Amino acid sequence: MPNDIKVFKADSSLIITPAMWAFIKHGLEMVKAKIGNRAKWTPMHVRQAILAGNSELWLGVDGEKPVGFYVLSVVNDPFIHIPVSLFIWVAYGEELHLIELGMPYIIARAKELGLQTIEFLSPRQGWGRRLENLGFDVSEVVWGLEVK
Repeated sequence: MPNDIKVFKADSSLIITPAMWAFIKHGLEMVKAKIGNRAKWTPMHVRQAILAGNSELWLGVDGEKPVGFYVLSVVNDPFIHIPVSLFIWVAYGEELHLIELGMPYIIARAKELGLQTIEFLSPRQGWGRRLENLGFDVSEVVWGLEVK
């Protein structure tokens, strides 16, 4: 893993620059292609959430070149209606170990916000081993039924 990759919380206005939006949109489309219709969001949903301040964009850069990003959101508990978790909405990286590299920043952000947990949701089973290596446990299983 290159030592010169830096991870930082990006100002939301960065997403509107054409070159950065092209990189982020490409990454979102790559993630979406892997999970298919199971995720209802679109790249524009993610862009709007960041611009509205409802989600945070964290970038990984190698020198000046973006190599990945995370989109983080604070999640309210559905029953007590208070923020309890930092949710990793999207993670994309051209650098295979970007999620591992970024975890200290994500953990620090959760602590800074006073949140109890970090959550990550994916229909892709392959994330399991990598997340377990980072200390994640399965906290719940969600079943879905598409209503037609």
